[in-house]
Amino acid sequence: MTAGAFHCAGCALQISPGALTAGACACPGCGRAFEVRLYPAARVAARADTGSALQHEGESPCFFHAGKRADGACGHCGRFLCALCAIDFAGEIRCAACLESARRKENATHLVERRTNHDSVVLLCSVLPLVFCYPGFLVTPVTAPLALFLTVRNWNKPLSPVRRNRWRFVVGAGLAVLQLGMLAWGAYGLFKEFGK
Repeated sequence: MTAGAFHCAGCALQISPGALTAGACACPGCGRAFEVRLYPAARVAARADTGSALQHEGESPCFFHAGKRADGACGHCGRFLCALCAIDFAGEIRCAACLESARRKENATHLVERRTNHDSVVLLCSVLPLVFCYPGFLVTPVTAPLALFLTVRNWNKPLSPVRRNRWRFVVGAGLAVLQLGMLAWGAYGLFKEFGK
């Protein structure tokens, strides 16, 4: 069956859709009776722009759709993109692959879904042993170096999707250094006492 044509089940005569009316009909060739039911067309939400087909041999095609003419290029990777693939992101054209890569690497602040507040983790590692005096003394040899390590490792990472400064890093690292100094002083005192 070709698009827009109907065939009689008895004689296989092609009947144009314009000759059909809703209800009972008969084949003009063999006279066989059949019923026509017209259904409303399905409304499909079309995309605003599906891209233009290639017009001339010299035009560049879209990287993702070879049959579509490129309307621009990705500002990050340089791939040619049709109107369907070009994504306007923060005033620049980007392809979906570059946006996904930026989201995974957390390079684009507009795409961040969640982020660890490393500065708060550092501060927590330094303050927790102070809150629990006796058990805190036992975990300080672990939490203080951990706080310093996290400070050095995460200092240049973006802090949060909302505006924050680095005072938690500074306070947490200072408390960690103070705790390590107190541990070293206590260990020196014990060594001096038992060394006699």
